[in-house]
Amino acid sequence: MLRKLMKYDMKALGRVFIPFYGAFIAVSIINSILAKLQLALPLAIGASVYGIMLGGVCVLTLVLTLQIFRKNLLGNEGYLMFTLPVSADKLILSKLFTAFVWYILSFIALMVSLVVISSVRLDVREIIPALIRLMNKLPIGGFHFAMFTIETLLAGIIMLLGMIMFLYACISLSLLVSKHRGLFSFGAFVVISMLWQVAASQVVKALSKLQMEYNIYTAHGFMWGGIAWGLINFFIFYFITRYMLTRKLNLE
Repeated sequence: MLRKLMKYDMKALGRVFIPFYGAFIAVSIINSILAKLQLALPLAIGASVYGIMLGGVCVLTLVLTLQIFRKNLLGNEGYLMFTLPVSADKLILSKLFTAFVWYILSFIALMVSLVVISSVRLDVREIIPALIRLMNKLPIGGFHFAMFTIETLLAGIIMLLGMIMFLYACISLSLLVSKHRGLFSFGAFVVISMLWQVAASQVVKALSKLQMEYNIYTAHGFMWGGIAWGLINFFIFYFITRYMLTRKLNLE
C-alpha cells in the first residue's frame, strides 16, 4: 500500500515538477548557446529567466512538497486519506519519501543545469582528470577516504530526511489550534529552530571541554556522532507528527 500511496503522490507532483525541471534545463541549454554565440541582449534576458527559475527550483520543491502534506492529511482531503485501510505511519512515510525523491531530483536538475552553463568556459573532458588529480592530493586515502565518503553521504541523507520531518512536525502542530494554522506552523518553526540551536550549541560546548586526542579516528567519531544526532532529531519530529495525526487530528 505504501508503494501505491507514493505512486499517487509522485504523479501528483510530477505533473508540475517534470515540465518545470525540463524547462529549467532547456533554459540552461539556450543560455549556453547564446553565450557561445556572444549575443549580449538575448543572453541578458536568458540569464534573468535562468536566475528566476533557479530560485524557483528550490522554492517550488519546498512549497509543493509541504502543500501536498498539509492538503492531503490536514485539509479536506484528509477525510478520504484517513478512511483508507492504511496506518498513519504509511501516510507519513509516503509523503516523506516522495518529498525526499523530489528533493534529490531537484538537486540533480540543478547540477545538470550548472554543468550545462559552465560548459561554456570549461572543457567537460578535463573534469574527470582534474578530479583524479585532486583525489591524489588528498591527505587521506583508501579505507578512511571510503569511510568519510559513506559517512558524508549517510549524514546528508539523514539531514535531508530530518529537515523534511521537521517541517512536517511544524505543520502538524497546527492541529492544536482551529484558526490561523499557517501562522501557528511558522511560529512553531521559529521556536523549535531556536531550541534546536540552543541544544546543539550546548552539545558542542560540552564536547569542547573534553580532553580528546584529535586524529582521523576522532574525526570518524564526530561524523558518527553527527549522524546519531540527526537520527535522534528525525525520530523526535517523526513521533511528534505521528502523535498529532493519530491523537489530535482536527481536519479543516
